[in-house]
Amino acid sequence: MQHVDPLLLDTDEMKKFFECMRLRKYRADRKAVKQKLLQDVQRLEAELARLQLCSRKAKATKVPATALLDHNKSLRAHVDHQGRVARLLAAWVASHYLPERMPTRAGWIESTLVANPLTRRQGLQWLSDRVYHIAMQSVSRHPIGPSMADGVRAHVHLQDENSDDDDGLQIGGSEAHIQHTFFANVQDVANVIWSWDQCNCAYGSEVTEVVDNTLVYYRGNTFSGVSLRRVNRMYNEGHRVVFTQALVAEDECYAVADDELRIHGFVWNVIERVTDSVTRVRLSRYHAPPKTKHRLASVEEVAKLYMRPTDCDTLSRLVLAQRLRETVENMYNHVSNDFVRSMAKILDEQGQV
Repeated sequence: MQHVDPLLLDTDEMKKFFECMRLRKYRADRKAVKQKLLQDVQRLEAELARLQLCSRKAKATKVPATALLDHNKSLRAHVDHQGRVARLLAAWVASHYLPERMPTRAGWIESTLVANPLTRRQGLQWLSDRVYHIAMQSVSRHPIGPSMADGVRAHVHLQDENSDDDDGLQIGGSEAHIQHTFFANVQDVANVIWSWDQCNCAYGSEVTEVVDNTLVYYRGNTFSGVSLRRVNRMYNEGHRVVFTQALVAEDECYAVADDELRIHGFVWNVIERVTDSVTRVRLSRYHAPPKTKHRLASVEEVAKLYMRPTDCDTLSRLVLAQRLRETVENMYNHVSNDFVRSMAKILDEQGQV
């Protein structure tokens, strides 16, 4: 457009010129406002689309989350119900359980550990192997059964040497069994149990001989005052670890004293891998009747370790034996449950480190 100098125009032409300029500016302003409004509309439409998309995503995830929560609650209620049923059935089955007799009293249980160093070391290994073989034969027939259910069971056996007279009643031995599943690796569980057993205050034992880091001989006293000599050994088979304890009846280096009661028998503990983070522990403990220097301990002698002296002096042998059985069985159950709780606590603390 050709440039016109307003000073050269007459009055009418000047008015037309300024009117034209005003209209031109007006149209330019309107066009700028329109463009700005179009840009605002495009920006707002994009924002609206984004918000609508987020809303649809939130709704899409909210519905399954609610459904999953409801399903989880339903499953938990079902598991709780099944658990109550299982506990009732377990109690019913336990009420019909008749304790089996103690394992056959094999001659090796009464073996004497000799003083000769070379023969003695072979004896420690031989006794441990005997317990290991019993464990392998017995683990499939564990008293708690083939299930994975946790449990503790204890029983004291009485035997009547003279059926016509209660005076013949004697302690036939005792047994305790534990089965428990720990949520930890098999090696971690084995290490904790091995370490715990070395410093178990219930035994009050001290190390007497160390053959290697898997075979150790201890001597000491239980919290009830009965002495014991125990050979601890570890058999690590990868998928499972087996601990054995041979409770030595006679030791030429530590003869039974005149006023001593000594426990003998054996213990085995099979620690099996279920998964990388789940381990089943099965433990069985068999104690033969405590023995003195010259004979097996009487009911009265054993009762004095666990009961009040007045009961030992006033109760008949039959009543005393039954009370002793109840006391020892309760003690075994208490100690076994303490063992399980201690192991679980230690493993939980290790898992949090």
